Amino acid sequence: DSGDLSEIRRLYVQNGKVIPLRNATLDKLSQYNSISDDFCASQKDLFNDTNAFAEKGGLKAMGETLDRGMVLVMSLWDDHAVN
Repeated sequence: DSGDLSEIRRLYVQNGKVIPLRNATLDKLSQYNSISDDFCASQKDLFNDTNAFAEKGGLKAMGETLDRGMVLVMSLWDDHAVN
């Protein structure tokens, strides 16, 4: 791989057919169907939130971190007392 991480795109494949993710439905985000620094900034602006992701280097910094290796930790449970 070469270059900086600039976009995260999610695609679905069903029976060999590629199905792209549809665009966001909120007005200020309707041009986006992937995660980019522009999408993150627009989303933070829409919800009047601090863009801490950009302050920490955005997708470029995330890509550099992924290059060094990461571990994904997930926890799944079933609570029989809750419907």
